[in-house]
Amino acid sequence: MLYEDLKGKKVLVPGADSTIGSAKACVREPESPRTKTRSIKVKRKFITQSIMIAVCIGIVVCACCTTVEDSKNAKAKASDHSRKIIPLAGQWLFKLDHANAGEKEKWYSSKLPDQINLPGSTVENGFGDDISLDTKWTGSIIDKSFFTDAKYEKYRQPGSIKIPFWLTPVKHYKGPAWYQKQVDIPFDWAGKTITLFLERCHWETKVWVDDIAVGSQDSLCTPQLHDLSSLMTPGQHLVTIRVDNSMKYNVGPNAHSISDHTQSNWNGIIGRIELQAADRLRISNVQVYPNISNKSAKVIVIISNSGNQNLKGTLNIRAESFNTLQSHSVQKKSLEFTASKSETILEVNYAMGDNVQLWDEFSPALYKLTVSLAAKTATDTFQDEKTVTFGMRQIGTKGTQFTINGRLTFLRGS
Repeated sequence: MLYEDLKGKKVLVPGADSTIGSAKACVREPESPRTKTRSIKVKRKFITQSIMIAVCIGIVVCACCTTVEDSKNAKAKASDHSRKIIPLAGQWLFKLDHANAGEKEKWYSSKLPDQINLPGSTVENGFGDDISLDTKWTGSIIDKSFFTDAKYEKYRQPGSIKIPFWLTPVKHYKGPAWYQKQVDIPFDWAGKTITLFLERCHWETKVWVDDIAVGSQDSLCTPQLHDLSSLMTPGQHLVTIRVDNSMKYNVGPNAHSISDHTQSNWNGIIGRIELQAADRLRISNVQVYPNISNKSAKVIVIISNSGNQNLKGTLNIRAESFNTLQSHSVQKKSLEFTASKSETILEVNYAMGDNVQLWDEFSPALYKLTVSLAAKTATDTFQDEKTVTFGMRQIGTKGTQFTINGRLTFLRGS
């Protein structure tokens, strides 16, 4: 019978009726007794093998389920004292603030009317103004020919505007936008340090819990952190975030970190969004400074203590490579500490060993360094852990050129 393959070509299938459109069945010759016996043996062998395969698959599945369940239980036990997280990704209430009236009208005191998905930006969610010749871009347009040259006429028409100097977005918005979400704080978070973690915001964020102002942050290169500890009691709360992508500092209208030349003046939060709960004694910062000449790293650990008493504990530091063919586990280092102030800064010289693997552009070996903290009082136990990634490298100069680990290198710019 003729069939069509994926390209529409007609193919004759052997053993089938070659009459197009015919319903006539294929006629087979009668099987001999010897052929019939061989067929039965083949069928029995196939059935036996199928049963064996099914049994093996069942054993593997059961083993995997047991392993996964054990892994879950182990993870739950290990995280009893680790930081707890409430992810806030998903649907948020939303409203654009063209007139910059939200603070004066106290929009944080009532539910916002629209909905938006975070992480994300206003543009990718379909919010903003239509593109026009009057759009207030962030960035200079030096060549005015787009507005006068006849060859660009069709790209200047409403609904068909295409700016030749950068990618033209579907929508454009510059100014404040409001995001709002109801959260439920569990009872075991009582007394914890609670932080709102906002990654990759553009640009300034102001936060309210219910109708109480928390503060503002404006970093473009690091996550913005808001301390909500005094306001986030167990129960339901309304978190409101005002994001403003107007130019907050005069870095120049053509700075690629904020200009439309690189599609960088969007409004939103496009990274991780979460509430983090930690003990009042916790690791707030870890910094690593490599020293390849003596095969060590200077580790600076900042410990925060929001309690009203001095606390003694133990700090453990360990590092391990993770992206190289040959793994390297560095010997753990432990030390005692006393956290007597709101912040205690510890500086530790951490020996990386003779087998340390260096980072460069040809062999970018990286390490994960984990710092863990443990302390206890007569009534409380505190544990925390923080992991950072770093590479063992040294950047220097030789004459007018840069070096990495003593080797000349060339940095290409645009």
